[in-house]
Amino acid sequence: MSKEEKYGLGNKLAYGLGNITDMVAYQTFTLLIFVFYYSVVGLDAFELMIGFIIWSIWNSLNDPLLGLISDKTNVKIGRRKFWILLALIPISLIMIFLWTPPLGNRLLDPNNALINWLYFLIVIILFDFFYTMFSLNFTALFPEMYIEQSDRNEAGLIRRVMTILGLIIAFILPIAIIGDSKDIANLYNGRYFFAGLTNCLIVFISLLIAIKYAVKERPLFKRDPLENPSFMDSLKITLKNRTFLIFVAGNLCNWYVYGLIPTIILLYGTHVLGTTDMGSSILLLVGFLSAAGLMPLWKKIGEIKGNAKGMTISFFIWGISFIPFLFIFGATILNYVITMLVMILVGFGISGSIYYGDLVISDMIDEDEVATGVRREGAYYGVNALIIRLATILVMASIALVFSGTGWTEYQPATQDIAQLRLGLMLLMSIFPSVAAFIGSFCLYKFPLKDERLSKMKEDLTKLHKTKSSKTV
Repeated sequence: MSKEEKYGLGNKLAYGLGNITDMVAYQTFTLLIFVFYYSVVGLDAFELMIGFIIWSIWNSLNDPLLGLISDKTNVKIGRRKFWILLALIPISLIMIFLWTPPLGNRLLDPNNALINWLYFLIVIILFDFFYTMFSLNFTALFPEMYIEQSDRNEAGLIRRVMTILGLIIAFILPIAIIGDSKDIANLYNGRYFFAGLTNCLIVFISLLIAIKYAVKERPLFKRDPLENPSFMDSLKITLKNRTFLIFVAGNLCNWYVYGLIPTIILLYGTHVLGTTDMGSSILLLVGFLSAAGLMPLWKKIGEIKGNAKGMTISFFIWGISFIPFLFIFGATILNYVITMLVMILVGFGISGSIYYGDLVISDMIDEDEVATGVRREGAYYGVNALIIRLATILVMASIALVFSGTGWTEYQPATQDIAQLRLGLMLLMSIFPSVAAFIGSFCLYKFPLKDERLSKMKEDLTKLHKTKSSKTV
């Protein structure tokens, strides 16, 4: 089967569809998990922070280990496809279990707190285990399948458009079903269950289509699992890669922003702008639509400046875009419209950070193959996944710090000072993400794999693949 038949437009569209699975699963989790267990189930901010710290300790083992195991897996159907298939049903069902705590709201019965906290901890650990099993292996296919830069750019653009579509579904559909996500009644009337069931079906169907029509591993790399270094050696090589460490530092900032804004946007909309949850979701929609429209622009910038430089520029614009949130407050139509315009600017940064991420890490994996002789996407995406989860600790620590300082450790709006919470939410929407984006921009500015070094690496990679091809004939 030729490369064109195997990795044509249909394949790239199907592969992009897998990103809908990814976004619906993880971004629904990001948008609602804090609000649900904080304002509906009644766990306090510190209990949630402790839960996420334990979750991240688990991830420090889970994420890299899954990646290393994937690299070493040698099965007939393909090492990545095997793990994606294994995760299909569990990740679909967990989209329901996230929203079904065994007992009711803590404020109605304080004795419920411990059991619901344990349920929360177990279900987020299970979610991340199967999400990582799917996402890591599915993402690892991108640089392995699309080796030619033109193919990689085309597949990347399609994938990122699908990413935006998945984000829109993740942030709009659950709120459309649930209504007010902070209403305790929705825990009992089945709205959260039906939202989870809907996401379960979307995740299952979109991933099943992607598995059937997109997941096709190259024979060129069929011997790589046998020739990969041992687990410990592979981990050491990955963690000693200075280029990768610079990237993941920037990506940590990236995912901190990705995690922070959706986590607080519903509370921000309610208490700063005086809008509904749907109104807050529409603000996110505006940002994502702006991001989708700007993808071709970032593709063009990447072709002229290079992907790493394009990502650096996008992070810097992103940092600037959050500053106006520090000056917008009050429940007026004018403030809502101004916020919507600011979200269009935020879309500039979202678009660049989404478009360039996998392209930049793919170049690093290519360079690693030149150095080691084997493809080790699993190792790199495994450590990268760990860094992403560490961003969640930083997000929850930021929220806990601000909420405790404003007297909002527990969610009881009828008896608490809204003005203090409003100030805290404004800081979380402006200063915190802005600083993170600027730090990310600086990290990418220092990224060394670009210009002449990148060109030389691509030439060496082509020679290596010719040698590998001769051995598979």
